[in-house]
Amino acid sequence: MKRLIHLLPLLILFIPFGVIVAGGDKIYWSEDTQLIWKDFKKEVPKNSKAKAHGQVGIDILNDEKDDHTMELSVYAYFLKSGSSKPDEAGQTDEALHHEQYRFNLAEVYARMLRKRLGDSTFKTSGKYFVVASKITKQLSKELSDEQHKYDEEVGTPIRDTAQLRWDKNIDARLLQYGQNADPKQDITFEKKITENAK
Repeated sequence: MKRLIHLLPLLILFIPFGVIVAGGDKIYWSEDTQLIWKDFKKEVPKNSKAKAHGQVGIDILNDEKDDHTMELSVYAYFLKSGSSKPDEAGQTDEALHHEQYRFNLAEVYARMLRKRLGDSTFKTSGKYFVVASKITKQLSKELSDEQHKYDEEVGTPIRDTAQLRWDKNIDARLLQYGQNADPKQDITFEKKITENAK
């Protein structure tokens, strides 16, 4: 049985049965994937002064491997249908770079979540879900707060020195949590996974 925790800023959703499949609406973060303007699918009214805004989040999928082990998969994603782009004049390389680093920041938090859950020990799968919910809620708030700070400090139009400072900060944190780059890891429980926890 699979379980998914879907993390958007300030939103936690447990789905005890079934799996939400990413399909074509999500782009999962990887070092090789760079956003392009065609990835921003949210419709904005004509003549709108809307700025680019990428909607990012974290998916957490738990899949039982055996009676004592669950495979944890944590992915930072970019949601195409929730991401808006400016008019053509606003579709600059600098604005796209800013949105790419918003996505990179979500990956920092995905790695932090992998580390926190991987470093924890759990007697039961039930305890795991309680702890995972608390950690996810805390990191969700931190990610949301940091995204707001990122947008405020870099500003519109983009201040190059502020963007460069954030780029270096985010890159350093991706390296800091480099050992947590693999989205999959096993969580082992002392007690057998029960039907009630599935």
